[in-house]
Amino acid sequence: MGSPDGDGQPTARHLRSVASASKPSALGSMGTVARVLLPRPSQARSRYMDWAASRRGHHHGIVDAGRRQQVVACSRPECLRVPRPDHRRQDHLVTVAALAPIVEMRNSDTAEDGFNSRRLGEIARAAGLIIPDGVLGKLIASLSSGKHVILTGPPGTGKTTLAFLTAGLARQSMMCSGHLSTTATAEWSTETTIGSYVSSPDGLAFRPGLFLDAMTTGRWLVIDEINRADCDRALGELFTVLSGQAVVLPFRRNSHLPSISIVPYGAETPDQTDAIHVPRPWRILGTMNESDRSRLFPLSYALMRRFAFVEVSSPEESVFRNLIASHGGLVEPLLTLRQIRDLGPAVFVDAARYARQREADGASRSAIILEAFAAFLLPQFDGISATARHKLAGLLTTLLDAPERDEAQRMVLRTE
Repeated sequence: MGSPDGDGQPTARHLRSVASASKPSALGSMGTVARVLLPRPSQARSRYMDWAASRRGHHHGIVDAGRRQQVVACSRPECLRVPRPDHRRQDHLVTVAALAPIVEMRNSDTAEDGFNSRRLGEIARAAGLIIPDGVLGKLIASLSSGKHVILTGPPGTGKTTLAFLTAGLARQSMMCSGHLSTTATAEWSTETTIGSYVSSPDGLAFRPGLFLDAMTTGRWLVIDEINRADCDRALGELFTVLSGQAVVLPFRRNSHLPSISIVPYGAETPDQTDAIHVPRPWRILGTMNESDRSRLFPLSYALMRRFAFVEVSSPEESVFRNLIASHGGLVEPLLTLRQIRDLGPAVFVDAARYARQREADGASRSAIILEAFAAFLLPQFDGISATARHKLAGLLTTLLDAPERDEAQRMVLRTE
């Protein structure tokens, strides 16, 4: 193929020059195809992200071609699903190898028309989220500037939904191939995030963890309640990767390959390693409830420096009232409890939906308010001080009739 780099691999620059110089071929009506042969399939997915990025507006894939692989960019996705042709023709596509779109977005310092706060606002409103434009602007700017992001704020403000919608917009904008979602837990370790050896019929095999899986498939990683994990312990060598430096892992994908290295975009690949190249637009989107911060694992300053924090605050109270009114308005008096702890609108919308159903069942207004409080709001006040708990009980009893007041007092104060 010519002009290989030091380990026998053609460089991304060389691939671009070959792709530019080669006359694209066409597969009937399936669209224009540009292809480049790759001598080592195991590194194709990550090594040639740059080349794929240069083919904007195309669908990308790696396909088997005899004993080698091809990176393919085509103007229509059908060319990645063509029938099996003549095996004797090595320049034909033979089988599609689980690639599904491998794409890379724009350079991080170049605006992509589709990835902007206006478009994200449209998507959020269509999903029923009411997020201030300033919050959306901060989120998009943080991601576009190359930072990973943690969304903070009260429970029920739509942080998790916003993270999913943002990752979906990134996929539409050709910034990633999708997203991998997970919820952090106290049991997380480097086996969870990086990977570990597992038994297989052929002996020990390396099984990638969540982060490596997301990196190698071009998917953004969405981590809900990120501070439920001890990230300092769980991330291990990934701390260095998140700071932009390459690391060598104590793992091999198989006994015939050298040790795995993780190489952030722009970092130098360590010699004699099996490199996993992190796509330039790869991002982590985490969420964290403000009310949980003091009771879960704290984030170290070292970790916080690797993220931008964007607060998703509660909207104005008129927004709460309008949302509750659309579901009958019965639980609107419960909004007064927000003076004890800030809660987002999603908590009250859930309570309002419950109340509407119970009202149809014929339950009394006072009983419905107490039931809705117990089912949806009370868990959110866990951990408040004794003084705040007594104030909460006092406010709640003013909303109830006599039969429910004693039960409300017992319910709120029993965990003192």
